[in-house]
Amino acid sequence: MGRTLILYDGKMSSAERTAERLCYVVGNAKTAEIDEAPEDLSLYLGVCFVFSFFGSSVTAGKTKAYLQKHQAKLKDKRLAAVGIGYSDLGYTKYVVDMEREVGLEGFASYFIASDSQTTRTGYEIGRMMRVPAAAMDEKELLEEIRNFVEQHETLALATAADRYIRCTPLEYTFIDDVFYIATEGGNKFRGIIENGRVSAAIFDPMSGLKETASLQLLGEAEAVEVGSPEYQVAMTAKHITEERLKELPITMFLIRLTPLRYEYTNPRLSERGYDVSQSLNTTREKKNRREGEEYFVRERAKGQPTYTILDEHGEKKQVIIPEVGTSAIPGFLDMRIPEPGAPALPSGRKEELSEEERQRRNELLQKKRRKKALLEKRRREEALREAASLPNVPSSGQDTQRKDKDTDQEEAGAEAKVRSKAARESKKSDSKKGDSKKGDSKKHGNVFSRLGMGIGKILQLEDEEEFGEEK
Repeated sequence: MGRTLILYDGKMSSAERTAERLCYVVGNAKTAEIDEAPEDLSLYLGVCFVFSFFGSSVTAGKTKAYLQKHQAKLKDKRLAAVGIGYSDLGYTKYVVDMEREVGLEGFASYFIASDSQTTRTGYEIGRMMRVPAAAMDEKELLEEIRNFVEQHETLALATAADRYIRCTPLEYTFIDDVFYIATEGGNKFRGIIENGRVSAAIFDPMSGLKETASLQLLGEAEAVEVGSPEYQVAMTAKHITEERLKELPITMFLIRLTPLRYEYTNPRLSERGYDVSQSLNTTREKKNRREGEEYFVRERAKGQPTYTILDEHGEKKQVIIPEVGTSAIPGFLDMRIPEPGAPALPSGRKEELSEEERQRRNELLQKKRRKKALLEKRRREEALREAASLPNVPSSGQDTQRKDKDTDQEEAGAEAKVRSKAARESKKSDSKKGDSKKGDSKKHGNVFSRLGMGIGKILQLEDEEEFGEEK
């Protein structure tokens, strides 16, 4: 496993804290302030630079000076740049400009806007840095892994669902590169049913760092239907007959674990000239990644800028990243690093696609403007109707006086209840006069209402003529 040097720009800074957290996840790494960096870089396969991003020329001043000074030593290293800040706007361009300025190319670029992204970024950097420098041939490595698996018979299976995690030691049978596990059931099925993604480990008893070999795998697990032909074949391979299954007082379940990725560590590989740690994606995982890459290119990366990363064999590849910024790179790298021999990614028809996008946005903008004009017309119509139904619109001061007058009348009405009969009759007479006035107002209202309806009809006809499609 290659070592990684993580250099941060500035002591007692967010860059220092981030570098320390990255070191945990990257593994086999060392952190140092850039002014105190080790002179001998031959011990490290890759170097990661961490700095605060201000979006100006003051960004990464020490980092640029270091890159220019040690350009020759860094030329063959795996390089990564990690920016820290509130927004990654302009970060990709800044890294590209920095590459040109210092005369180096091929930086894997990442941006961290919150602490929650640090571990994810560390995972991606570690994955890139752990690509073997002396890799085995895939066929030779697969044969090595098969022999190791067949020499053992138990694995530790880790399943997870939400915050629930369980690791269970289980016996397995290896048939056609698939693990079959017979089990009585239990909590491990919660993770298998809800998640499906599992991890497993097979390892030798610890007898020293230079002797112990181990295999970690990422895979997909699911329950095989009880009684199916696949179930019967796997149980027969485990020497469990159908009669024995019927005699059992419980149902025996079967888990199918399909490997997607192997990570094999064996110190004895160094004797053959290989790195002690090797990784291999299975045929199924390669298919998944190719399909994911095709979907990503087709649906999400039209006309977007390209960026340089390293594939599984340490070779530089041009990939497409989202326009939103480099903060989206970690999720992209997880499933969409091109496999060796995979079709090259299209360079993109930037001008053509940009023109289509521009036309689409203009159409949407015009549509919004038409809708806004239509709403304004309708508001004017409502205002005219209200004005037509109210011959005299009182001002705010008059409205306040009217409210005060109504309050006084209510109080006078309360006092009138205890007065003489003559006062009550006088009040009834006033009420009749009020009804007569209301009748006159109602007549006027009907006239103005009809007038408002006529005006509204005219506006409606205008709207239908000008905005008929929208209506």
